[in-house]
Amino acid sequence: MSATFEIDMSRRPVTRQSFAAARPVPRIVWSYLFGREVLSDSGEWRHECEVEYLLSLPEAKRVEILDGVPGALDRESQGIKGIRGEAAVAALRVQIERLRLIKMKG
Repeated sequence: MSATFEIDMSRRPVTRQSFAAARPVPRIVWSYLFGREVLSDSGEWRHECEVEYLLSLPEAKRVEILDGVPGALDRESQGIKGIRGEAAVAALRVQIERLRLIKMKG
């Protein structure tokens, strides 16, 4: 028993060019934390955006997101400390303060 397959030729094949055209092109952006240009899809830029977001929050909300809610069992309420650990939160606090100082200097 052999199986037969029909191919729909009305659809355009996906080529490298058509796939690349569908993805947004990364931009070059200035990173204050790294002191150089980085690509907008890089890990450095993602990190800077996270730090920028945390800096923009009111202090109480920032502490809640970083340290979590004491006794919380669900992942969202554990905060960054509950997911990434204390060392990651300490590093984020240093970066938040550093970005705050950079922004104050203008």
